[in-house]
Amino acid sequence: MNIKKLEDYAMNYIFHVHTLRCGHAGDISDEKYVLSAINLKADVLYFSDHAPFPKDPFGNRMKYNQLDEYISSLKILREQYKEFIDIKIGLEIEYLPSFHEYYSYLKNKLDFLLLGQHFCEMHPKKYSFSEPNDKQAFLLADSICEGINTGYFEYVAHPDRIFRLEKEWNKKCELLSRDIINIAMMQNTVLEKNLSLLRNGVFR
Repeated sequence: MNIKKLEDYAMNYIFHVHTLRCGHAGDISDEKYVLSAINLKADVLYFSDHAPFPKDPFGNRMKYNQLDEYISSLKILREQYKEFIDIKIGLEIEYLPSFHEYYSYLKNKLDFLLLGQHFCEMHPKKYSFSEPNDKQAFLLADSICEGINTGYFEYVAHPDRIFRLEKEWNKKCELLSRDIINIAMMQNTVLEKNLSLLRNGVFR
């Protein structure tokens, strides 16, 4: 099986970059990110700010009315700095079954979609926010696997995040991880290697 890797696209890349629009990144202009990446000698810069959803039902992300401006700003920078760096325009977004048409719409506008499963959809307009902590990892892992199987997503962001409520690595974590890895391999989908939980001492 020919598993794609980010290294296939460039020797030096910067991946999973948010912008000020998400509300929890630095107050830094899009161009400053580009210039910093060029100074770091990156060949490719992957922008993947948190995607809005129509009518803005969720917080901690850009507003829906900012989406066109986000894409337009990055397209201008891509053209302006094309001799120095390749800019990929994408979004980090949850997989929610009720929004299939929206994912198709975004795929036509963007270079890639990054699956970042922070919560999941239990039923239309009912989400996992209030589910018991011991169910969260199962629910999120199932949603990640379902999302990968749709073919909408080239990459999966921080798959380890689904275990953030676990006090230690256990058999459940191992089995759910293997499910995600196996599905990703079958669908040729890249899993992001995220070190934040290790850095924070959650998993040792």
